[in-house]
Amino acid sequence: MNETMEKLQKGDKVVMHTCVESKNPKYAGKIWNVTSDQFEQSGHFSVMLEGFSGSFATEFLQRVQINPVSAMDDPSEIEDTLDLGRLVEVAMIDIKKSGLVQKAVRGRLEATIKDVIDDVFKSYGDFGKELKEHVKSSLNVNFNKLDLPEYNTLVAHTVKEKLNELTYSLGVEKLKTQMDTLLADIKPEYKLSEIIEEWLKEQNDDGDKDDEYCTVIVETKSYGSQWIYIDEEADKEKYECNIKMLVRHPEGTISNLKIGNMDINAKSIMWGLHDIEGKLFTIYAHGSKLIVDEDDVETGYPNSYED
Repeated sequence: MNETMEKLQKGDKVVMHTCVESKNPKYAGKIWNVTSDQFEQSGHFSVMLEGFSGSFATEFLQRVQINPVSAMDDPSEIEDTLDLGRLVEVAMIDIKKSGLVQKAVRGRLEATIKDVIDDVFKSYGDFGKELKEHVKSSLNVNFNKLDLPEYNTLVAHTVKEKLNELTYSLGVEKLKTQMDTLLADIKPEYKLSEIIEEWLKEQNDDGDKDDEYCTVIVETKSYGSQWIYIDEEADKEKYECNIKMLVRHPEGTISNLKIGNMDINAKSIMWGLHDIEGKLFTIYAHGSKLIVDEDDVETGYPNSYED
């Protein structure tokens, strides 16, 4: 929820940032007219945008000021302003060509990655052997959410290169395999029913959940987006469910994912996600479409004696 920015109002001008839509050439840098006052829905502030289907979360919008030149302005000040604008434009082009932005991005990422891995190791103190095995098997890295629109390729290569160096120096060679797995075999589209079916089969591999059920709740909002609540036990209320996610309409992508009481972010992923949590994180991180075929979802665990 965006609580730090002053509330958006009807008539404001905004641009999109750090979201899937902001990477679309059709929307990148576009100034939108806000056609409603800010309102709260499903725990997030949203507004309506002229020419955009459905509501849009304010956390991905930045207000912009457009100050038209007044006829009463001093001509010399107007000229100075225009000259300054040209100077800034030229300077930005020179900075881009010089590679300064690439160097700054690389330096910041190197420091951030090392800090996160250092934090993970320090937090366990004396449990060296357990830590090594745990990190080998469960360390996952989110590349697709490093949202620097013009430098995504540069960032991904930088992260991969530095992780290779840091993880080898710490003796955790399997991190590279985990990373390559995250980047491979990603489908553009998944069905909720197939994900649940696969998860239930894995959960009852030893037959201890025969004749039991899980909880799957699909709640469709008036604006078309859907909240989905999942728990391995039956008859759970939606607020009790271990997994909560928001599937945005009409894109069909997961825009919010919470596991337990933890909102998924880059640092929490360092501990690794498995089973259905890992699958949903992969779909979330890569922007794959999730088809919510709720009528085809079977919530009963497959009985081992029927195999």
